[in-house]
Amino acid sequence: MKEGMGGTMTPELIDVDLIGRLKRTLAGWMPEFQSDLAWLVARDRGSEHKAGVDAAAEWMLGKLENLGCETVTYPSEDYGMAVAGSLKGRGQGRALLVAHLDTVWPVQTAAGWPLRIEGTRAMGPGVVDNASGSLAGYYALKALQAVEYDDFAEIALLCNGDEEVGSPFSKEVIRALAQGRDAALILEAPSNPDEIISQRAGLMYYDLRVNGRNAHAGVEPEKGHNAIEELCLKLNACQEIARDSEVLTVSVATIEGGRRPNIVPDYARAEIDVRVETVQEAELVNAHFRAVADRVWVAGTSAALNGGMSHPPMERGPRSPRLVATAQAIGRVLGVNLKDTFCGGTSDGCYSAVAGTPTLCGLAPYGALYHTRDEYLELSTVVPRTALIAGLAASCGPRPD
Repeated sequence: MKEGMGGTMTPELIDVDLIGRLKRTLAGWMPEFQSDLAWLVARDRGSEHKAGVDAAAEWMLGKLENLGCETVTYPSEDYGMAVAGSLKGRGQGRALLVAHLDTVWPVQTAAGWPLRIEGTRAMGPGVVDNASGSLAGYYALKALQAVEYDDFAEIALLCNGDEEVGSPFSKEVIRALAQGRDAALILEAPSNPDEIISQRAGLMYYDLRVNGRNAHAGVEPEKGHNAIEELCLKLNACQEIARDSEVLTVSVATIEGGRRPNIVPDYARAEIDVRVETVQEAELVNAHFRAVADRVWVAGTSAALNGGMSHPPMERGPRSPRLVATAQAIGRVLGVNLKDTFCGGTSDGCYSAVAGTPTLCGLAPYGALYHTRDEYLELSTVVPRTALIAGLAASCGPRPD
C-alpha cells in the first residue's frame, strides 16, 4: 500500500474545545444512532431496488428537514433518488459530505438478516457500506447544531442511491455540488481503523472481442482463423502497458470463446480491468489498447474494443496536504493517529476530485468484510469518526496558514 503525504498541522490550529464538545454530544446519542442503524439495515436497499432506495432517501430527507437544513431531491427514472441537506452558518468554509444509501444486496435479504449486535460489532446487510457512513454524515450535522457551532458558510450532506453500480446517475450531481467547495469528505469506511484516504486509483473497463472463422480442427484447420489465439496474443500485448510504465494493474477479468474442441473458434471475448493513478496514465492506456485492437497477429481475424474510463482517479491536488493535515490534527485531539493512504479501489470521491475539489475519503466509522454475509461495523469507532467528520467539515474554510 502506498503511503500518503503526511501532515504537519499542529492542534493549536484546531478548536480543541469544539472537538471535545462534539465527541461528548455524540457519545450521548449512541442509542439513537443504533436505532437509526437498525431502521436502515432492516430495509432492502439494493441498487436495483429503486422503491427501497427511494424510501430510505425520503426517510433521510425527513431527518435533514427536521434539523432545519435546506433540502433538495434529485429524482432518477432508473435509480434511487439522491437527496441533499445543507446546514447554513455565519462564517466561511463550504464543505460537501457524500454518502450512499444503496447496497449490493437483493430484495428479501433484509427480512432474514436484521441488525445484530455482538460485543462491539454490529452486523447486517450494508451496515458499514454505507448505512453507518450516511448516518455519520447526518449526526455530524446534528452535533454541530447541538453545540451551537456555526462558524462556517455551509455544510451539505448528499446521499445518493446508485453508488454500488458506479453512480451512473449521481456522479454529475456530485461534480456539480463539489464545484467551488473547500473540501469534499467522502463517508466510506477506511480499510483499517487508523487510516484516511487522500488518493484513489482510477478504474477503466474494456470489452475486447475477436471474430475469426470456423473450420474443422482436424480435417482442414488451415481454413480457419482462430479467434482465441488472436485474443490471447492481444491480451499479452495489453499487459505490456503495466510492465513498461507506471500503470498500476491490467487484469483480465473474464474470458470466453469457442464452441467445442474439434472446431477452430470463430469468436472470443475478454473483459479487462485497469487501474491507474492519473488521467495521463489513463490516456496512455487507452492509446495502447486501441493500437493493440487494430493490430492483427492471426490472419483473417478482426477485433472490436469498447470501454474506457469508468471512474476517474482521485488525484491529490495542491490543497490536499492541508486537508490531510487538518484531519490528522483533529485525529490527535481524538486520540487517533491517522495514516494518510492510497487505495486501489474507487469511490464517489473520484467524481468530486475531478471537479478540482480537495477530497478526502475513508472518513466513516470503520468496518470490514462488506459485500459479504460477515459484514460488520465496529461500534467503538462511530463516535470518534463522526466527531472527525464534523470537526473537519467545520475547519476546512479559509484561515491563516
